[in-house]
Amino acid sequence: MILTLEAFRQNYIPESMNSMWNSRTGSNGLSPTDNPMDVGNRRIFLQCVQYFTLRGIPELMEYVAEAIPNELQNWKLTDIKSKTEMRDFFDRVSYRISFNGLLTKLVAPLDGDGQDNSSSVMKLLQKLTTNLESSKSIHVLNSLLDFYFSAALKMVENDEQPLVKYVPAFSNSFPILTSTAFDSPLFNSLYSSDIHQFAVYVFNS
Repeated sequence: MILTLEAFRQNYIPESMNSMWNSRTGSNGLSPTDNPMDVGNRRIFLQCVQYFTLRGIPELMEYVAEAIPNELQNWKLTDIKSKTEMRDFFDRVSYRISFNGLLTKLVAPLDGDGQDNSSSVMKLLQKLTTNLESSKSIHVLNSLLDFYFSAALKMVENDEQPLVKYVPAFSNSFPILTSTAFDSPLFNSLYSSDIHQFAVYVFNS
């Protein structure tokens, strides 16, 4: 288990994060008081978060950057677009990047060399990816996307307007959508019943 955990860290965690990891835990990734059987279960989630933050998100942004021009190629900034049409545009972009295996690829890729698929750590990762690709996970993701798309469109005053006028409205909505204040969209989404139910489902799986 320890060797597999170390291989996962070396393959997927950037060098800057590896240096910080080693400075805190020692070259083998463990502190002297760690129980080896507990290390994988306790740290694998944090490693996946680190991977998603440092590599998964930039890769996701590349998919988004590629999908948007494809959907906008026949649009002009002077075109009059309704909120419904803009919502359809968001959904089409989401559909383009929501290919099978995307979440696994961004959070916990399992295609590294030298992985021992029979180890407890890899079994835990495989269980994680199964949950990520489950219908429950996709439902929660779509629910969150719907929440944010709707919140962004609420920032637009007119039901119809030139496409160019949507740009500043969406830009101005970013601080509100990312705010961590009480009753903010981010706060409400993280405390939603969908997130809670999915967390319970993953915990019990």
